[in-house]
Amino acid sequence: RHAKAAGYWPSELDGLLYSPHQIGYLPSEEILIIATGSQGEPRAALSRLARNQFRDLELEEGDSVIFSSIVIPGNEEHIHRLIEQLEQKKISVITKYNTSRTIHASGHPSEQDLLDLYGWVQPSLVIPTHGEQLHLAANAKVAKQAKVPRQMTGFNGDLFELVGTKRVHKAFIEPGRIPLESN
Repeated sequence: RHAKAAGYWPSELDGLLYSPHQIGYLPSEEILIIATGSQGEPRAALSRLARNQFRDLELEEGDSVIFSSIVIPGNEEHIHRLIEQLEQKKISVITKYNTSRTIHASGHPSEQDLLDLYGWVQPSLVIPTHGEQLHLAANAKVAKQAKVPRQMTGFNGDLFELVGTKRVHKAFIEPGRIPLESN
């Protein structure tokens, strides 16, 4: 539905989108399900499908699951557990690590995607927040190309003052990680 609203779903494929409760009436070899959760998030659709806890759908022996993402550091354990659950159900799991095909889809926008976004939203200020210094600077440069009046970049620990005089207080705090014990 969202792909269609954004103009990415070709009109010749209209009528080929089904809600989850309609899929049970279709031959399994004609079904493609796109689900969230390739980082092993416990409440995401893919994890619930692996545990048979998705209300309207069920994965079956012989099905295939393609992970279109790479492992984000810190998620290894969740992803490994998810893949094990799928493989225990005799589901073929395809990742970039076990195929010669290019299947990685990035969640990061291209330069043109950013130009489009800034053109649509027309923000007065952009603060790139994800990536390394090179990525942040490139994002700010694209915002400037898109005629965004102001761009601010910083790092973990910097304080961005957005009310009154807009500025960045560098190294305002010492950033770190807080370990949490899980049960």
